[in-house]
Amino acid sequence: LNLMYNQLTGIDLGPLESCGRLRFLYLHHNRLAAIDLSPLSGCKDLKILRLAGNELKSIDLNPLQNCKNLVRLGVAMNQLEELDLTPFSLTPQLSFLDIAGNRLTEIDLSPLSRCQNLSELYLFSDHPKDNSFESLDITPLFACLELEDLMVSEDTRLIAQSSAKKHKDTPYAIEELLEDDRVEWI
Repeated sequence: LNLMYNQLTGIDLGPLESCGRLRFLYLHHNRLAAIDLSPLSGCKDLKILRLAGNELKSIDLNPLQNCKNLVRLGVAMNQLEELDLTPFSLTPQLSFLDIAGNRLTEIDLSPLSRCQNLSELYLFSDHPKDNSFESLDITPLFACLELEDLMVSEDTRLIAQSSAKKHKDTPYAIEELLEDDRVEWI
């Protein structure tokens, strides 16, 4: 279902509740200020959800924990001030997450440690209004062995638990940060 670029200011996803085989939902670049994702909890085949470029101030991602096949989620370029990633501890197929261009000042990345297929994570992209993390614990990302692309501000202090040094393999994106002396061990 593709509803992108339609200037939508609201949408009722209720009718999608019975669409258990829905795989793609594109709602990006509208004017949505709020969205209730609970009707998607039964969409177990959902692979891609794109909500970027709206006016969302908050979003409850909990309904997505039932979407075990979710591969891509984009909520960039909204007005989110907080975001709970806990539901992603139950979506192991997640490979792409873009939350850049919001107003986040802190985020707990620990739920992503279960996303073994995570290859792209965008926390910052130099938008006029973008996330501003003073400090970020990237320890959970050491478990994301497929992580190839991690975008984070140069101004963000990156920390990691010393125990992460013991990981047998290190994701490519983390290796780059280590080579650039961006990670402070604690």
